[in-house]
Amino acid sequence: MSREGLASLSGLAGGPFLWAASTQLGQILPYSECESGLKVLVPIVFAACLISLTFAGWSWSSAHFAHDARAREHRRSPVFLSRLGGMMSLTFALALLFQAFGSTLLDGCQR
Repeated sequence: MSREGLASLSGLAGGPFLWAASTQLGQILPYSECESGLKVLVPIVFAACLISLTFAGWSWSSAHFAHDARAREHRRSPVFLSRLGGMMSLTFALALLFQAFGSTLLDGCQR
């Protein structure tokens, strides 16, 4: 797999995977947070948001390189997939950010 393909795949799959993992942790960790009093979910969700933004930037920037390499071939699908991956990862980063803000409002015992 080429570097452009890996970058577009990371944008397409990275954000949704991080969001799904964060959602599952959001169902499990509040019980241990309530017992211990230690907030671990909020830093995990913020880190997942930053990783998703990194995936978005990597995928979006690979569209430029894919466009330059295939300008003579008139193929637009690698550019489309890279930009779609960037936008999808940005969308899931926004969802992760909202989830992190929701986790800061309620502690583990209130959920």
